[in-house]
Amino acid sequence: MRQSALQKGPYRPFLGSDIYRKLFPSNIQRIDVAVAILLGLSFFLQQIRGPGLDKELSPTEFDLLEAVGHYRNDEFFIISSPPLIVEVLSFIARLTGNLSTDVLRKISLVVAALTVSNIYLALRVSSVVSVVSIVATAIVSHLPLFTEESKHLSPTILQLLFLSNSVLNWNSLKRSRSFSKGWMLHLALLSFSLSLSAGTKFIGLVTWSWFLILAAKQVWEIVGDIKVSKSQLLLHVFWRGLTVLLLPPITLLFSYFLFISNSRSATLDHASLVSPYFKSWFLPQPMPQPDVVYYGSSLLIRHAQSLGGYLHSHNHTYKGGSGEQQVSLFHYSNNADNEWTLEPYSDEMEYKTNPEPVRNGALVKMRHKSTGKLLRASSAKPPISEQDYDHEVSCTGDIDYRGDSDESWRIRFERGKTVHDDLLCPFTIYFSLENKGHNCKLLSHDLRMPDWGFEQQEVLCVDSADKERSLFFIDRSNLYKERGAYLTEPKHWIGKRLLLLSKEFVQVQFKYDYYLKNKDLVSEIKMENWLWSSADSAAVNFMWFTPLICLITYLIVQLSRWFRWNPWTDTTSELDPIKYLYLDNCLELAMGWFMHYYIFTWGEHDNFNLVQYLPSYLLSLLLAAHTANFFWRHNSVSRFLLIAFTAAAVILTYVWM
Repeated sequence: MRQSALQKGPYRPFLGSDIYRKLFPSNIQRIDVAVAILLGLSFFLQQIRGPGLDKELSPTEFDLLEAVGHYRNDEFFIISSPPLIVEVLSFIARLTGNLSTDVLRKISLVVAALTVSNIYLALRVSSVVSVVSIVATAIVSHLPLFTEESKHLSPTILQLLFLSNSVLNWNSLKRSRSFSKGWMLHLALLSFSLSLSAGTKFIGLVTWSWFLILAAKQVWEIVGDIKVSKSQLLLHVFWRGLTVLLLPPITLLFSYFLFISNSRSATLDHASLVSPYFKSWFLPQPMPQPDVVYYGSSLLIRHAQSLGGYLHSHNHTYKGGSGEQQVSLFHYSNNADNEWTLEPYSDEMEYKTNPEPVRNGALVKMRHKSTGKLLRASSAKPPISEQDYDHEVSCTGDIDYRGDSDESWRIRFERGKTVHDDLLCPFTIYFSLENKGHNCKLLSHDLRMPDWGFEQQEVLCVDSADKERSLFFIDRSNLYKERGAYLTEPKHWIGKRLLLLSKEFVQVQFKYDYYLKNKDLVSEIKMENWLWSSADSAAVNFMWFTPLICLITYLIVQLSRWFRWNPWTDTTSELDPIKYLYLDNCLELAMGWFMHYYIFTWGEHDNFNLVQYLPSYLLSLLLAAHTANFFWRHNSVSRFLLIAFTAAAVILTYVWM
């Protein structure tokens, strides 16, 4: 394709906002649709005839079906994904009466086949020649990681479908006349795909963020087009803001509203992981708490920052240090070893006959109810962190032991409001516990004790404690001074309440994944080795590493252009369309690859599976297709080199197999 003239501005030439529509119009023909259907159908038939559909339930399938069962019974259940997929599966179950694993796996194959067809169409819409589009699509459909995942009920396959459909509609949008029916249709389909992507897996939020950046980039290009009026610019911003910025998160939020509205029955384990405010949502509602905490109360004390986080002790001792009874945090509330009795520091207080409220700044003693021992801080180092100036926390003595300064704790209100000035009340007051003998604060963090400590969270006493990690609150108290002296729940209208519950539920989801769900699972291939993961098959290695090589090549090309850029040279008035097509599309795809890959570097555990790299792989494969398309269309020499390279790669692959 010959050089194209740029549009003339008052000061310099510029790219028009409709450059794709003029230079690279959408050229999808009936033959392309037929090829896309044929590629998807051949993939489906090849996989459904092969082995693997009758395997046992995968962990993901088990989790999804379990969540669907709880949802259909209106039970509260913490899931590891956005709730939309559970709601859709529950709707299917209600229509069919049951969820057959065999049928669901065949549906997953259909979704994978649609993904294959979408990939081909996305490349063709992106002005990639047919032969390159077919080869790239064939690579995806023969990649073992993709084919194996497609034989299970997999949110990843669904997410790939929505990702490929988003890319398809994004490129169609760029080639449509602004505000035409086709333009509106592709914008609506893009919004729909992004909404479903965000509702299927949390990585879909990364996809949404990526398209937000692409939309902002496109608006910036429109701003530079002097032929676009201010009113048209405002319309561009409005429609993109509505469909790309607002509708996906609104859809996701609505799915949380629907999920929580349906989850009114408390499950024994999962309900204990949420806050008292969340627990008040369940039916039947729990007994209201007293408005004030009194000495002699039997309490459940929770660590504010942890999941569950019930202060706990059991009749087992530390292996080292003081050798006394262990103190830890326990996730679940239904355990007698979580209960503590609050006693005054002074033995002269007649709190048993005349209930006395606990005040801010009071010195108290914490007696473990089931063993009768007192909570103490000692001079021994903590069992796991073993840092200097940190103190072990244990339980000591017996039911008759009165304790000394090591067993004395000062309650300091740190956050929250109370219905009575300076009086401790459940739920709303976040307090710290400062040990009198060692002048340290009770604290917990993410470190866990080994098997001898039942893998529960370590509790210690630290001289300069982090405030957030030293906050506790009363989850339950059992003493009422008089009838009706109850703590009243805040009265919120249903919209605000669902919003607050949704916010907490998302936080609990991430904590649940971090603290409990697969926390000890280690994947065979760690995340840092995803890019360099090699297989026994040379063909698979070729399919895996070629997109990565093309990505690196593009980065080298861009770095070379940046180093050679001279701001004082005259602005060119012509554009190489093939080069522009390659650079612009690869910029978008490289950005998407990085965002979908980099997010996993934030993880704290090694339980990420290689299949989670598939969205990034797909984007890198599309980038590789644009690289091949550049060589194919640039000139006859580059086309010959591309054909020779491909032929040599195929021959060597079969030689090394």
